[in-house]
Amino acid sequence: MGRDTEFYKLDKIKAKEILLPDLKDHTKSPISFKNFCTSEKWISPSCFDETINVISNDINQIDAENLWVIIKYIGLISNWTDTKTTLNHYGIEEFLSARRNEAYALMSHLNNHFIDFEYNVKQNAFLMFVDYMILLSAELALKTNVIDDRLETYIAEANKLKEERKSESRIQRALEEEIPIIYKEWQEIEQKGDWYQKITFPYDYWFCYSAYGFLIQFSNIKNEIKTEHTNILIVDRI
Repeated sequence: MGRDTEFYKLDKIKAKEILLPDLKDHTKSPISFKNFCTSEKWISPSCFDETINVISNDINQIDAENLWVIIKYIGLISNWTDTKTTLNHYGIEEFLSARRNEAYALMSHLNNHFIDFEYNVKQNAFLMFVDYMILLSAELALKTNVIDDRLETYIAEANKLKEERKSESRIQRALEEEIPIIYKEWQEIEQKGDWYQKITFPYDYWFCYSAYGFLIQFSNIKNEIKTEHTNILIVDRI
């Protein structure tokens, strides 16, 4: 089963000053945003008005479905050429993208322990998940012996974070629950060999398989978003 999940941070100033005029432009080529919203059956009839109103105030309050409509529209008017750069220009920046196993793994832990199926997430709540991912990845990297010189710095930072977050019960409960399960599954699959043929969607195994990369990736994500004033918008397509 496929799954594509993207995580976006939003710049309300750029959105209001640059994106909003283009969305309100009825002469926009090849189609205006209003006509795009009314011509596509999968788009809610209220999408255009809702989107214009929310961006006029603060795009951080937008519904994830309406954000996805904007992204599809921007792709259309930019002819799908370097859409990511165009989105950044409009104040919509994708900072994390996950596919299939990785998407299932991330979203299962995010929903089970932190946001309860929300897709417009407050920055502090998402940063809690980011810290959890750093601590989880560091522990699994150590258990699976994938440490090298490059990772030592990230492990040291994770150890500092572990001390800082030791009284955060939600993170601690999640780590205590998940680490033994994930590591046990990893050991069992490693013993069997040819793991992908034996398990259809090895979501938890994926954390061990990707611990090295996840630790670096989520450490960088934390540094990227911790000083910004943004909600996190999740576009999740199954």
